[in-house]
Amino acid sequence: MSAPPTAWRISERDAKALDELGDRLGEAASEPLQLQVNGSQVEVDHTNARTVIISVARSVPSRRPRITLTRETKLDRDEKAQGLLRELQLGDAKFDALVFVESSADDAQVAQALSRDQARLAARRLIQTGATSIVLEGAHVAVTLTLRDGMNADTLVTMIDGALELSRPGASAAPRGKGWVGTELQGLAVSLVVATGVAAWLSTTTFPTGPVLPLLGGIVGLGVGFVIGRILEGRLSASSTVGGVVLIGLAISGALSGVATLQVINGQGTEQLREVHGVALEDASRGIGKDRVRPIDVRWSDGSVTTERAHSTTRRGDRLTRIVRKGLLGIEWYDQNF
Repeated sequence: MSAPPTAWRISERDAKALDELGDRLGEAASEPLQLQVNGSQVEVDHTNARTVIISVARSVPSRRPRITLTRETKLDRDEKAQGLLRELQLGDAKFDALVFVESSADDAQVAQALSRDQARLAARRLIQTGATSIVLEGAHVAVTLTLRDGMNADTLVTMIDGALELSRPGASAAPRGKGWVGTELQGLAVSLVVATGVAAWLSTTTFPTGPVLPLLGGIVGLGVGFVIGRILEGRLSASSTVGGVVLIGLAISGALSGVATLQVINGQGTEQLREVHGVALEDASRGIGKDRVRPIDVRWSDGSVTTERAHSTTRRGDRLTRIVRKGLLGIEWYDQNF
């Protein structure tokens, strides 16, 4: 065997043992060979004369899901073309053409685990060298090699080197291909729902109207958000949990944005139409807590009774006034100061 890669940190004893095993490939060993390479535990199991299983375990914890990589076959390609088989595509043409990715985990996790260019290159080299399967799970990597003529200790070095590279955690974003996904989008979708929810609440309490305008804004916004969500979901892959979260989040935030947008636009109309007077039917300070604005029942001059938010100093019997203004969209809104 030629000298181990210069990037390796391996003892002379372990290097010699690996060299001796390489010279005896095809002869079943009595037990797996245990090595320390670059601080990682490496096991070379050649107890079966026809195969070698190389396992690498890093001491750094990892939440990487179980992923199996194999050579993509013509049958795989045919079944994908017919819609009978689904596989995550990473946007790396050479990798996607050679390697078949199988996992029950979410696409986002799989894409993150294979996000580094070096990791995908290592997987390609392992498959091209003769690896029949590569299993990634947590901080462990297992590479199964079916022996062929001409394989020797240098083949083992190549396999171990590739397994070490794959054992490193993914650190960068996945390629922006057809299957690009990211857990960041889930957080973004949730943040949008919260932000647009606050905006909708502020707009409806600052420029209150009847139910027609918020309903209209919600329907229009829901449609827009759903369309955008469907576009992104298709890019993330239709069966992805991430895609579903993004779709729902954008649909909800779209509806809330629609409500807020129409309420604010309508509230820019300030023409005063009339004043409506009412009487507080209860004390606003009856509640518990530090809120300065409390809901109370108010009887208006037209005989209607509504629940309004009033300052905590409002008492039963106080006269209240709200100004009815003509909104910019033609919908009346109420400017009330109580």
